[in-house]
Amino acid sequence: MDRIIKKQIETYRPNFLEHGISPKGTFQNDLITQEERHLELLNPLFKHKSTHFSICDVGSGLCDLHGLLNKLNIAHDYTGIEIVDEMVEASKKLWPRANVVNADILDPSFKETFDFVVLSGTFNIPGSVPINDWESFVFKMIKAMYDHCKIGISFNALTTYSTFRDGHLFYLSPEKVFSFIQSQLSRFCCLNTSYPLYEVTYTVFRPENLKEQFPQPAFQKYFKK
Repeated sequence: MDRIIKKQIETYRPNFLEHGISPKGTFQNDLITQEERHLELLNPLFKHKSTHFSICDVGSGLCDLHGLLNKLNIAHDYTGIEIVDEMVEASKKLWPRANVVNADILDPSFKETFDFVVLSGTFNIPGSVPINDWESFVFKMIKAMYDHCKIGISFNALTTYSTFRDGHLFYLSPEKVFSFIQSQLSRFCCLNTSYPLYEVTYTVFRPENLKEQFPQPAFQKYFKK
């Protein structure tokens, strides 16, 4: 995985140095679609805990998700993890009260847990990584996110069900993702494509959290292993 992380830095760092603190600096098209992506990640999670939660933003870029939560006046404890040094330093200046660290969630030394773990856009750009290796990396990342959450995770990925393809981008099969979530993580998940972008937002909840949400005796048989 160190090889893939290194190649990701080689992809993202020059782009950020060229475009700086702007949507293009993190390979975003514009602010309005970026904010929509973040809202699609957050809204399903809010149904389970809408304030005073801890959240880890994987591949946090310039911590724009933290900015959105502040804009919405939602109390939260934010941790952004990013692998590009220059983005980490820029984020610390933009958000001096946020916890922004240079870290890799796949590193065994990363031990923290959070109510929510989210990721936006990171799976879209494989750079020079071969596609098969990149797909394996994506699923390992999803598993790591789940391992570090207490309530649930949300992430997005470009979908193979699109009318537009860019050869530099990675499109993930929703069938593969759903099968992986159901067999390896939790049966409690949702897939959302009900917004304009060529992507899917996936949200996965831990069974123990759902059990707390539905404590009535009539539901208990559905939580038996």
